[in-house]
Amino acid sequence: MAKHKGLFFVDLSSCGLGGNDEILSVILKGCKKLNGLDLSGNEFGSKSLSIIAKFLSTHKTITILNLEEGGFDDESFASLNRAVEKNKTLAELSLASTKITLSTSIQRSLVLNDKLLHIDLSRNSLGANGAKYIAKHLKKNPPLSILSLRRCSLPNKSAEGLGNALKRNTNLAHLDLNWNNFNDRSVPFFADALRNNSTLLSFHMSGNNIKVKSGRKDLIQLALCDPTSLQSIAESNHTCLVTLNNGKN
Repeated sequence: MAKHKGLFFVDLSSCGLGGNDEILSVILKGCKKLNGLDLSGNEFGSKSLSIIAKFLSTHKTITILNLEEGGFDDESFASLNRAVEKNKTLAELSLASTKITLSTSIQRSLVLNDKLLHIDLSRNSLGANGAKYIAKHLKKNPPLSILSLRRCSLPNKSAEGLGNALKRNTNLAHLDLNWNNFNDRSVPFFADALRNNSTLLSFHMSGNNIKVKSGRKDLIQLALCDPTSLQSIAESNHTCLVTLNNGKN
């Protein structure tokens, strides 16, 4: 691998690398000019994750790292956080299904920084506390462009904070809030956010408890096209794709 001049992305997802630390170390040593690495679906222990962190802290070309279902503990989050701080090129990080909650300063430092452009936190129980920290981060207007919070147990009461953050943010382009616990009461906050945000290109709310005849209709009409007057039409958001399907996913 080290001698391969055209190898830019390596997919090692679900390869049973968990516990095979020597093999993992040899593979990563051969990835000299890698741009992307997919290690998802491997149940790594703390030693394996320290090897990955060491690789990340010294690598000078990697931009994409997928650690979905990586089997993290507090020590692993700490070592990964130090590696991300040292790395100068990483832009996209997936920590889906890693049991991250944003309940510790180490976890927040790892995810809520001014370096990453794409973060996937799907299928982690972030809850209201996690949503609060995310909203606070978005208000600071980081360079983050894509954020996935699918199935993160976000409660309806977090809609106001997220909505206010979206009104201030001018960098986020894609937000996935599919399959959380939002309902019709969240609609005014998100509708107001969409009216006041001209940079968001896609906003996904499928699988939430937003009713067809009330909440969904209001969200689309009030935010995407309010026909009550010419002024309201002009002020509507005509650039954002909103999905609100309630089908299985």
